[in-house]
Amino acid sequence: TGVRTRSVLCVPVIRNAELMGVVELVNRVDGVFREADMEFLQHLSTQVAVALENCRLYRETNDLLVYTNSVINSLTGGFISTDLQGNVTRCNDAACRILGVPHDEIIGKPILKGLNSYPAFAAILEVTLKRQSGVQRQEIELHRPDGSTLFIGYSTFVVRSDTRTHGAGILFQDLTHIRK
Repeated sequence: TGVRTRSVLCVPVIRNAELMGVVELVNRVDGVFREADMEFLQHLSTQVAVALENCRLYRETNDLLVYTNSVINSLTGGFISTDLQGNVTRCNDAACRILGVPHDEIIGKPILKGLNSYPAFAAILEVTLKRQSGVQRQEIELHRPDGSTLFIGYSTFVVRSDTRTHGAGILFQDLTHIRK
């Protein structure tokens, strides 16, 4: 760099017993680095380690979200999930196509409002939330806004983690061509 080094202070950046890097100060303006400088730099390196760990966790979380969205959108059947309040959190492309609902008219909205043309179908998710239990291999006949009939085969489930319930979901297929 062309800088002449007169004094150096260097501390490791460690998180969970893993060396992540080092923080280095070069050429203190008034001469020699002091004990207070060392304490400051050690505290700073702790914060740097936390920031780096947060960046890693953010990247991993984002990668997992992209992966999950890719899987959900590649499903040939419909997928809709809600939070505990019944607001739609996910709706894949197949669900929008099968139900004829634009994506932006359903995401973030209460399920009954987002699927206002299909109140019986929306109620299936509400019942799943209320009872905290899913169903498998059920069928429902729906009437599209244009008057045509839509036969749907579906299964519902409760979205849970190890510690709590997050909402409900439904996987479904258009069975209209089979039923005719």
